[in-house]
This record gives sequence, C-alpha cells and structure tokens, in this order.
Amino acid sequence: LEVGTDVIEERVRYLTRLYMDRLEEIEWPSITPREEDRHGPMICVRANQVAQLFGRLTEQDIVTSFRDDNLRATFHFYNNEKDVDAIVQALLGHRAEFRP
Repeated sequence: LEVGTDVIEERVRYLTRLYMDRLEEIEWPSITPREEDRHGPMICVRANQVAQLFGRLTEQDIVTSFRDDNLRATFHFYNNEKDVDAIVQALLGHRAEFRP
C-alpha cells in the first residue's frame, strides 16, 4: 500500500515490455498481444515439449507455468531486470530444442 497501485502497475508494464522485447531479440517472440490494454502480467511463448522446458527452467530456479503448448512467465513489482535477463538467457540456451 505504501508503494501505490499506480507505481506497481507501471513497474509490471515495464517488465513485461522488456521481456517481450528481449524475446523478439532471441527470435522466440511471445504469442501474447503487445498492446498493453490486451494483456496482464502473464506473457506466453509457444514451446515444443513444454513440460520438459518447464522442468529445465525449474532446475535453473526459474519459476514459470504452462498450459497447452505455452510456457507462461508472470512478472510482479518485486521482479527486476535480472529476472528478465535470467529467463531470456535460459530460453536462449534451450531455444534449439524447444522453440517450435
């Protein structure tokens, strides 16, 4: 409450924009619409063998979830740029095996 919901919202929007930009840089773009009024803090990418990718990320202490063929990453106020870098670098390392 001390931080304020407007500050939290802007931080989450910043992190999701950063993540989506970085996904494009590694040529594994999200399937989540880029328009900020069309998504929340959860950003999804398609993946082959998504359960196995989820497991690999979990082994790297990266918390995600999955449904169907989509890996889901969700950001909040307590996340930072290092968290974005960690998941992007992990996905880059697994891209050849899991990117559709």
